[in-house]
Amino acid sequence: MNDFRLFVSILISVFIGGTILAQNTSISGVITDGSFPLPGASVILDGTTTGVNTDFDGKFTLKKITSEKVTLKISFIGYVNKLVPLQLNKGENTNVGTIILKESAQQLEEVVITALGIKKEEKSLGYSVSNLKAKELNEAKETNLVNALNGKIAGVQITNGSTGVGSTSRVVIRGESSLTLGGNGPLFVVDGVPIHNNTIFGSGENTGGSEMQEVDYGNGASEIDPDSVESISVLKGANAAALYGSRGSNGVILINTKTARRNKGLSISINTGTTLEEALRLPKYQNKYGQGWSGEFEYADGLNNSLGKNDQEDVSWGPEANGQLITQFDSPAEGGLRAGDIFSRGWVRDANGKVISPTSIPNDVTATPFTARPNNVENFYRTGHTTTFSTAIGFGSDKSDFLFSFGLLDNEGIIPNTGLKRRSYRVNGSIDVTDKLKISLKSNYINSNSTNRPSSGYGSESAMYMFTWYGRTVNTEALKEYWQRGYEGLEQYNYNYAWHDNPYFMLNENTNAFNKHRVLGNIKLEYQFSENLKFQAKSGMDYYTDRRESKRAYSTQRFLKGAYKDERADFKEVNTDFLFSYDKNLNDVWGLNANFGGNQMKQEINFLSNIANGLVIPELYNLQNSVSNLVTEQYKEEKEINSLYGTLGISYDNKVFVDITARNDWSSTLPEKNNSYFYPSASVSLLMNEIFEMPAAFSFFKIRGSLAKVGNDTSPYNLKTPYSYQTPYAGNKTLSRSTILLNENLKPEMSTSFEVGTDLKMFNGAVGVDFTYYKSTSENQIMTVPITNTVGYSAQVINAGKIENKGIEALLTLKPIRNENFAWTSSINFSKNEGKVLALAENTDVLTMGYASVYGAETSKVFVQARKGERLGNMYGRKFERYNGKIVYKDGKPLVNDELQLLGNYNPDFSLGFKNSFKYKNFDFSFLVDWKQGGTIISRTKQIATYAGNLEGSENRNNYEDIVPDGVKQVGDEYVALTDADAVGWWTYYKPMYDRRNQQETGIVDATYVKLREVKFGYDVPTSFVQKLGMESLKISIVGRNLGLWTPSSNPHFDPETLAMQGSNIVPGIEDVSYPSSRSYGVNFLFKF
Repeated sequence: MNDFRLFVSILISVFIGGTILAQNTSISGVITDGSFPLPGASVILDGTTTGVNTDFDGKFTLKKITSEKVTLKISFIGYVNKLVPLQLNKGENTNVGTIILKESAQQLEEVVITALGIKKEEKSLGYSVSNLKAKELNEAKETNLVNALNGKIAGVQITNGSTGVGSTSRVVIRGESSLTLGGNGPLFVVDGVPIHNNTIFGSGENTGGSEMQEVDYGNGASEIDPDSVESISVLKGANAAALYGSRGSNGVILINTKTARRNKGLSISINTGTTLEEALRLPKYQNKYGQGWSGEFEYADGLNNSLGKNDQEDVSWGPEANGQLITQFDSPAEGGLRAGDIFSRGWVRDANGKVISPTSIPNDVTATPFTARPNNVENFYRTGHTTTFSTAIGFGSDKSDFLFSFGLLDNEGIIPNTGLKRRSYRVNGSIDVTDKLKISLKSNYINSNSTNRPSSGYGSESAMYMFTWYGRTVNTEALKEYWQRGYEGLEQYNYNYAWHDNPYFMLNENTNAFNKHRVLGNIKLEYQFSENLKFQAKSGMDYYTDRRESKRAYSTQRFLKGAYKDERADFKEVNTDFLFSYDKNLNDVWGLNANFGGNQMKQEINFLSNIANGLVIPELYNLQNSVSNLVTEQYKEEKEINSLYGTLGISYDNKVFVDITARNDWSSTLPEKNNSYFYPSASVSLLMNEIFEMPAAFSFFKIRGSLAKVGNDTSPYNLKTPYSYQTPYAGNKTLSRSTILLNENLKPEMSTSFEVGTDLKMFNGAVGVDFTYYKSTSENQIMTVPITNTVGYSAQVINAGKIENKGIEALLTLKPIRNENFAWTSSINFSKNEGKVLALAENTDVLTMGYASVYGAETSKVFVQARKGERLGNMYGRKFERYNGKIVYKDGKPLVNDELQLLGNYNPDFSLGFKNSFKYKNFDFSFLVDWKQGGTIISRTKQIATYAGNLEGSENRNNYEDIVPDGVKQVGDEYVALTDADAVGWWTYYKPMYDRRNQQETGIVDATYVKLREVKFGYDVPTSFVQKLGMESLKISIVGRNLGLWTPSSNPHFDPETLAMQGSNIVPGIEDVSYPSSRSYGVNFLFKF
């Protein structure tokens, strides 16, 4: 082993100093808290840098000791340091037995990472910072690092995407404070360098024509390998994040990756696991009636103007499915064909692609039993699986450390032919060049790719959209052979050719691939001028190039001649920083720390998209194979922010702490006269148990408060109205001005916030309470408002608006049982937030922040609107006219109010996370419950699938006889209940009640849910056994995620934790015929050497 270590040390000698001496004198022992071992405790020889860290069982061995008289210095965060003097016998091992550390009553030594990577004692902070360690992040093997935070931190709301592993996750900290939907996300910082968390899209939008639907390629933070993360710190408010400037106004998530431990020598870890995934929840379908219309169905060709009987209808308004013999798309035809192989049976296309039918139905099909297929949607989804593997090889000496890690993710999603592959390579290291100079490097290369990301949203390119219409008698298994026999590669085979694509054809032929290469990291120089003064300079970069390809095969509904799209998105951001730090105890009472630094951020985005809307040769996906001129979109964005900042901290008698910060930014996106903006912050922390004599039960009692002001700029090119290219005319290029009037006098947005709170620990840490109240006000919002078109523009960009955001956060931690064999820890985090619109632009009471529509139809849109005096997050749409709660009918039809009505608010009333952890000897068990109460979601699935006669409840159709609606009608000046005389036809009843293009009221669903978010059962294999295998430790875990879901009775159909995509925008509060989320369960192994 020594030879091997010497070999490794030569290879990485740039990080290694000193001489390796072979000595036999050693010390061993176990570090505990009196009940449980303390893994990771530091054990060093006092006065030296020689030391080790304890393993999972709290055990340690110090080898190669040259002195016979030594003192062990033992430390662990949250515990009192301990010195143990020893007299050793040369050449022998001295076992010191069990050494017990006492928990620090105030945990005065606990250090947290704050803004700019500055480390501070937690007791000194005047604002709330939440921290998660690696173990808390990886307990249930969440592949998306962002989703791993769900339910664990008060005030952090995360909404997962619905297209499987790699989907976008929306993160909002302490509610919304911006009138731009995409402007409420936090800043992500990895190892001190900001990273890009947005996805770069084109400007296209799904309007139901010849354009491709939206595809979710995921966001940037989800690409960080969770196994490489050491800790995460969440700076929740402007008070904590003020030093990050405008980009930190919505909070900051600091991600710190692992490094090798100094004095550890060689260390190797392997973490690998496999999980299986399945659909968490699918809609509840009726299985009484099958495909067809008005109780009749007979298949001929599934086309509009069909020769059959209602076989162009994709819906389930057909006859009862009692096994009667009816011709169907998969019924056998002569010559080894199926009824749906229409082109081999005599149908043809003309030169324009129109299908020409025979003059009569060929008598070549044998009818088959017309039976319900209760699992025809469920059977489409498969059991997905994800394999993760990571390994880290580290070496730490007294003057250097080096860590190489590799992470692998292989996923096959529950949606057929979808998945994600990711490879991550990381090198972290540092070296003490001299006693004063230290250089460190952190670098990460990530390759993410997929052969297919599913199209999402409302439209024929989404399989889930098709299933909302899908006849309940359709045989999904028969669709797996998705080419018509005799016309392979040219004509798809399907149950319906009027409206839909075969789902297997869609996902195997019409693919959306991407291949993304990303490099991020930094190099840092630190110089210690003196014991009190330190300087550091750092330069970091986040760069990626993303190549995307979308293919559409011949006979696709939207692209009869196929299509091909080639997209390239490039992003680069470079941050260069310097920071002077001074820290000194002026005397026994007063302490001073100060920082002064600066930052330059340069950002560049390049996007290029080319689309061939039609292919000359089938299955040849090349831009030169286009039948017409390419559709091209290209843009470039550049942005630069220069900053100076400083902090001043004063402490008195280690009981009172005051911090003041200041920052000034100069942004290139604002006009020169307004591009400089200054914002300060101040905070105070008072240790009440030190200032006043408290009852013995109070171990620690802190009161804190802070006040901050933060500025914000705008996106590039919002100052001068540009020209853009339009459709060529007579072979000549054409240009036109934008319809939005930009503003050369924009000012920065400003937000003022304050928070107060308390940290309380009682009974020696058995009970802990953390409570925060916060309030912020944002003014001078940069918004786009409509104006009269008589001036030649439809809207203009202005400064206006005022938003108030306030809320509370609470964390209760309990340790009811702690003894030698058993421990139980429980925590509950609670948060409640409300944002309110105090003012908008002059003469403006309504501002549309975003919307989700059905093919652009105005009456189908759900609008997210800010209205003066109302909550942020309110959604508006069309609802029925009502009288005393009853729908008003006229001439047999329900009346719809043409004025937009409040549908609900997508924000929850409150959020609560409940975690319990149990440990018994070498076994541990934990679970996390995530509860979101209240809020509203608008479900397209509920509306459309009921409209199509598919959902439970729609089987109550009175056998296609007339129905008496439960409503009223106006007679003179009075409203009277409808009677049998007011009965209407079954379709006259159902169509307006669930028509997604007419109103959105019947799509309103309570967004409340309770999820069993995480479950883990683990076993630490005894050290005595694993050491015989040459390992330091081995842990085996059975893991599960999203294993259970409860929702109110109004929503038995889908997981309300979902997002909609409208063009390039993420729209919350809309379930847009979303794919089902998944539950996962599996096993994980963690080896350490």
